[in-house]
Amino acid sequence: MEAIIIYPGDKSNLKILIELAKKLKLKSKTLSAEALEDLGLIEAIDEGRETPFVSKENIIKSLNK
Repeated sequence: MEAIIIYPGDKSNLKILIELAKKLKLKSKTLSAEALEDLGLIEAIDEGRETPFVSKENIIKSLNK
């Protein structure tokens, strides 16, 4: 399942969007600023995983060269 995140800008727009979701019988969830930051960090971590993991031993060997 895919989802979207909409930043309403202010509380009145947030209320309108929540009501619209209810009328359309869509599930909605309000996220705190902290939860949004967590999602951003998760996305950044996932994007950063472009190379395979390296063992601790390999890192130490490379640093000792």
